[in-house]
Amino acid sequence: MDWFRKQGFTKTVTHTVKSEQHLNILRRSRPDIQIGDTFERDEVAISYSGGRIDIYGVPDEPYPIEYSLPVMRTEDWNDFSDWLDTLETEELITFDEIIERYGKEIRWWKDV
Repeated sequence: MDWFRKQGFTKTVTHTVKSEQHLNILRRSRPDIQIGDTFERDEVAISYSGGRIDIYGVPDEPYPIEYSLPVMRTEDWNDFSDWLDTLETEELITFDEIIERYGKEIRWWKDV
């Protein structure tokens, strides 16, 4: 959450306690809260994700090869990840070639 706050990707949202289950979760940090009470919390308004691409099956490589994957909008990450699950090549291709083959716009957090 700190990273999202620092980037300005959060918003303050007001919630009302509506159930006993919700109340039990909140009592850990707010012991006096009751059903019907309202409270505010920061929530992610614009979601970003990042990680790596694992490349399996490269001859003479006992472990997967990894390409670092810069931070991008989570919706783009999900679509790209689904596409990557279907990608197979006969030879190792570069990160740039993977992005080129994907062919869709990726909304990067920062220019890649």
